[in-house]
Amino acid sequence: MKNVKPALAVIGLLGAAATMTFSTPTAFAQQAASGLQRVEISGHKLPDLTRHDVSKVCPSAAQSLQEALALTAYREGTAATVRMQFSLKGNQIEDVSATNGPWEYRRAARHAVGKLDCVDTASTNQPQQFSFLISFNAPEEERASRSSTVALLER
Repeated sequence: MKNVKPALAVIGLLGAAATMTFSTPTAFAQQAASGLQRVEISGHKLPDLTRHDVSKVCPSAAQSLQEALALTAYREGTAATVRMQFSLKGNQIEDVSATNGPWEYRRAARHAVGKLDCVDTASTNQPQQFSFLISFNAPEEERASRSSTVALLER
């Protein structure tokens, strides 16, 4: 029984400390909020610096992508559109990413885009960001002839 009273005292102190800890931030936040004044922020949205003129800097891109991706389109046999993005610095393609579409198309498209021959004098000092779509069209009649269509869309 001698140890019960100190234990109850400790529990009482912990309860009081917990009450103070949990109620104090709310009171503090209310006091702080009442002292704040409204702030307005204005400005202009930065222009989208992503370029879509891939054929201009990669003249053989449409043909190269058709050749590199035709077999994948034939094997998969489904229509899909994949969004491609990459950075170009001089003639170095970096940070290739693919979104949308089946994983098999995205994987093959990343590999094919990384091998494109591109040159851009504007990107020599400052990397340029590019974005475009690759459309995989593989209807049944094209599957029979093994001539699947892969198209580069600059949007």
